[in-house]
Amino acid sequence: MKVIKGLIILILAVVAVFFLSFNFIYRVDSSTFFKEGIKQVYVNRGINKHDYTFIEKGMEESGREELWKDIDLGRKALKDVYLFSFDMIDNTFSEEVMVVDTGIAYLGIKPKVTDYFDRRGEFYVLKEERKPRELAGADVYLKAYRGYFIAALSTDVIDRFLEAPKAKEGRLQDLDKKSKVGSFGKVLMDLKGDLLFDAMGVNGGVAGVDLKGERLTVSNELFGGGEFMDSLKEQPEERRYEKFAGKDRLYISGNNIGGTLAIALKNMNSNELNAFNMVFGMLGVTLEDIFNQIDGEIVVDVKSNSWMIPLKDTKTIRKIFGFFGQKDRMLYGNSEVVLDGKVLRAGSMEETGDGVKVEKGTFIYGDLPMNLVDRAFGEDSRGKLTGKVSARGILLELELNEEATRDIAYEALR
Repeated sequence: MKVIKGLIILILAVVAVFFLSFNFIYRVDSSTFFKEGIKQVYVNRGINKHDYTFIEKGMEESGREELWKDIDLGRKALKDVYLFSFDMIDNTFSEEVMVVDTGIAYLGIKPKVTDYFDRRGEFYVLKEERKPRELAGADVYLKAYRGYFIAALSTDVIDRFLEAPKAKEGRLQDLDKKSKVGSFGKVLMDLKGDLLFDAMGVNGGVAGVDLKGERLTVSNELFGGGEFMDSLKEQPEERRYEKFAGKDRLYISGNNIGGTLAIALKNMNSNELNAFNMVFGMLGVTLEDIFNQIDGEIVVDVKSNSWMIPLKDTKTIRKIFGFFGQKDRMLYGNSEVVLDGKVLRAGSMEETGDGVKVEKGTFIYGDLPMNLVDRAFGEDSRGKLTGKVSARGILLELELNEEATRDIAYEALR
């Protein structure tokens, strides 16, 4: 018995040493891959623990049970996935690098890599018969590195990535820690140096996806401070036009909503804006003058393209109407714009009767048909949009209903 007991202790000790050696000596920490110059990182942790019921249902309904079995088998071996980019992540993935963390399973997976990849020097290249159609013939290269699998569409991209020095400031990691969104995956964005975001006082952002049951919530957190964010904090105590908010409507508010819009547009350059400034500059009217007349609220019906904007004063608007020889109504594009007392509107809009109560601190609220956003969504797909501001920054959330969530799952995996 003593011999058996001693043998068991010896085996456990060897396993413990092996495990500790892998995790703390051979395997590097994931922070090593946050390199100097990285602008965006997609992070999805705990992939093997996520609940994928809604995807499984969607694939079964579309007759792809066998494909789901293959996907499910593969994702159970995944722990964390990172996608690093020195620029903005795009759908070509030509410069992006994927880092896959399989944890201790790395030791069992590595010998089986050749089932899917051919060996090519220190790299592996995905076998032709294993390539998904989306890659359009491009090669996928893989490198086993210190307990991780590194993948890209070029060996040069992998080499440059691994040779790049680790980031000194760690701004992306700070964003990762501060963010409260993205339990189902998120994109960390270093926005410092971007002219538009710098002007708005925004230095970083996190776009994330969360899943509760069969409902996806897509969120975007913007961090920073300054004039733009301060302008969003001041919300009207009395929301007089809240009664018009509801189904198919977008409600926007702010005590200084004109200043907010002016700051956002100040650094934008478009032909339409330039033409507007040129024409109305002759009247001594600027966009800021017009925006400053907005009295705290805007309501837009996204289906009928009708809208209403209450005004503090009509003097500036009347000056513009007069320029076109009109008194209180004029054509703009395909719409007739009417000055109705102290309300500027296009089309007609009635109270919804939905009883919407916009929460304190909310600057945008919408109950939107998703098929107007993208035709891939069905008629019953809807999304509830909210935008709030706090001491941390801005949080925009789009909560999708079950139909919209299923549509996304189907499109992503078809």
